[in-house]
Amino acid sequence: MKIIKYINENNSISTKIVTEILNIKERRARIILSNLVKNNILIRKGKGRNTHYILKPSH
Repeated sequence: MKIIKYINENNSISTKIVTEILNIKERRARIILSNLVKNNILIRKGKGRNTHYILKPSH
């Protein structure tokens, strides 16, 4: 998955970066990231425009 690969190379990812690498709209990117958080793959850090996502340590 491109999101996981990007995080492995850059330590974190934002919604904006997801929209760019997957060529999707912001709303869809938020849904994908939210699902990854619910599935215990990512951890959400920050709030609002400062939100970014990192891999959960066990991954």
